[in-house]
Amino acid sequence: TLDNPIPQTDINFDEVFLNPSEIDALVLITKKLLAMTDMPVEQTVIEELKKSYVEEEANFFFNSTDNPGSLIQKAVAFNPGNIEVYDKLVRLKNSVPTSKLKNSRWMMNRAALTAIETLKDKDGKPLLREAYIEGAFGYRILGYPVDVTDYVDGSTPDVPRLYFGDFSSFHIQDVINSLEVSKLLEKYSDTNHVGFKIWHLNDGQLIYSPFEPTVFKLELTTDGGTTSA
Repeated sequence: TLDNPIPQTDINFDEVFLNPSEIDALVLITKKLLAMTDMPVEQTVIEELKKSYVEEEANFFFNSTDNPGSLIQKAVAFNPGNIEVYDKLVRLKNSVPTSKLKNSRWMMNRAALTAIETLKDKDGKPLLREAYIEGAFGYRILGYPVDVTDYVDGSTPDVPRLYFGDFSSFHIQDVINSLEVSKLLEKYSDTNHVGFKIWHLNDGQLIYSPFEPTVFKLELTTDGGTTSA
């Protein structure tokens, strides 16, 4: 009736804020080293700083225990029991909501790639199929593109770990124009050093609806079993 208010739904949603974190690094180089070589030491140091920064950033997005939305923490753990690896991959693929399958892909570390490369499908053909995919690893598993990255390793590179799903829900917040690369001359002049500093603000989280989990994770053992995910 008109006198009865609409009942509130029992469905609860998480409130997620992308809260950028500071990532910084500092390198000191002696002025003597800079003066003794014709190599572009300054440019080399900056490039190495950027590589270190990217690795730190990726680890925060993929594996950090301090980031509740990191891929390893937020992806849905998939454990189908002690069945053949091929069957696990099929079941994992079919666990992703149908609406998310169109843009889904595999993401795995080298250990998982090694475990899968020797597998055969039901017809005796290699499970890992070569395929030209622009900007990707160049292989397909069960018809879906494969990305291989060391960032999936975390602290356990020997564990075959893989993810499958639609990674468009893996949101990266890069604070525009926040990246700073500075050369510090005066600060360390008393010790005849030159400092190089890099600083940035960013965040990365996997965010999805409780009704449509978008990314699942699976860890394999070499004997066909499954480790705790």
